[in-house]
Amino acid sequence: MFGLAPPHAHGQYQGAYGMGMQLGSMVAPVVVTTLAVGWGAPGWLVLGVLFVGLGALVPPVVGWASRTRAPAGEVELTSVS
Repeated sequence: MFGLAPPHAHGQYQGAYGMGMQLGSMVAPVVVTTLAVGWGAPGWLVLGVLFVGLGALVPPVVGWASRTRAPAGEVELTSVS
């Protein structure tokens, strides 16, 4: 799950992931209710475009991340004195 994270930063990545999940749990019901109930059909269209747009961004972002980071086995940790 954290294959692109540097070995020394797995905890930080896990914390950011957990925070994002909690933020989504707080914000998503308000956004979905406002758009779907408040706006009706146009709100559903906005939600659909939002989901498709965000889903389309995943492959390029993952491709960029895997190109710009060394594989986990090649990362060398150095100690600071």
